[in-house]
Amino acid sequence: RMKIELREYFLANATGEVTDYTVWSAHKAVMRGQFIRQSAYIKRHHQTTLLECHKQIAIHTAQNKKTPTAALADKLRGLYQDLNELNAHKTQYLLHRLRATTYHHSGK
Repeated sequence: RMKIELREYFLANATGEVTDYTVWSAHKAVMRGQFIRQSAYIKRHHQTTLLECHKQIAIHTAQNKKTPTAALADKLRGLYQDLNELNAHKTQYLLHRLRATTYHHSGK
């Protein structure tokens, strides 16, 4: 997707009317916007998935309290496992960011 966006940008803007340096400098802003958009989409998707998981856990927990069954218990275990995976993914991302920040500031 990014390759297509970049190719379209250069086809539309590298017409010779503007210097190559200006087109090159402006493409960085365009790509930054694409990365921000992609990051926002990923964040929204993660938040939606997390919220849906919490809703399903609440629903199945209430059902399991009223009428406990093995099927509901298995479903709840699966939902809690999904929730743990989502939290582990978020924790891994935060740890990666912390390491990058520490590396960036370590020599200064």
